[in-house]
Parts: sequence; C-alpha cells; structure tokens
Amino acid sequence: MVYQSRLPDQEVGAIDQLPTLEHRLGMLVHLQEVQRAGLRLRREGAFLQGKGEHGQQVAVSLA
Repeated sequence: MVYQSRLPDQEVGAIDQLPTLEHRLGMLVHLQEVQRAGLRLRREGAFLQGKGEHGQQVAVSLA
C-alpha cells in the first residue's frame, strides 16, 4: 500500500517504508478515520483520491 499526501513538501512513500510499526498502523488507522468522517475517496486508476481533514489531497494506492 502506498500513501500520498499532497502537502507543500509532496510526501510520497510506501506504507512499509514508514519507520516503525506504530507509524504504519497509525497511517492505516488515520485513513480509516478519515473514511469514517465522511471523506469520499474516488477511484482514479490505481489510486483512491480525496481530501483529508485539513483540505489536503490524499491518495491511497490500490496496488
């Protein structure tokens, strides 16, 4: 799974490259919370895209 946050620093990375298991689980929990909060992720090719809680663009790879 890949996460991408289109913030000014253009963070992009594979979830398994996060430094610790806590970081990885935190990202997964965050994505679930964002979905529960009503974020509608739409499929665009191999990615689900939507807006995060602070208006940032969020993309999650389906690969």
